[in-house]
Amino acid sequence: PMRGWSQRARAWRPVLDSLLGAARDSFHTITGPRITESGSEESHESTLSLPGTYDCEIKATGTFVCMVFASRKAEDAQRRQRELARILRDWMGPDWTVSEYDLAEGSEARRTVAEHVATGAIIALSATSSGRVLFLARPATR
Repeated sequence: PMRGWSQRARAWRPVLDSLLGAARDSFHTITGPRITESGSEESHESTLSLPGTYDCEIKATGTFVCMVFASRKAEDAQRRQRELARILRDWMGPDWTVSEYDLAEGSEARRTVAEHVATGAIIALSATSSGRVLFLARPATR
């Protein structure tokens, strides 16, 4: 199944497997030290980083968050979001429900949201109108 995957896609697969496993325990297994500059919204470093990123964090709300791309152009972020969404869909398979949204207004330009049917874990990949791509994961609910 790995044949034909780009180098970027091959780098994402084991990390996504680990992230889904960590979602089953509300990310406790990948929660690192508290980020002292996080202010009132207490955040912790994540011991798991996504390919090409080094500052993933786990918010007090239980959400895993990473900025995975930044550009001065919103179009570049949307292009990268589409590429990463393809990588996610290829990894996910039939155990996930996936929805795609093109958003005309607000801070987001494009969003992919996927829910793991068996566990209720959610992954979202958003391209912002300011040229960023954010990866968010919510823990399993069942």
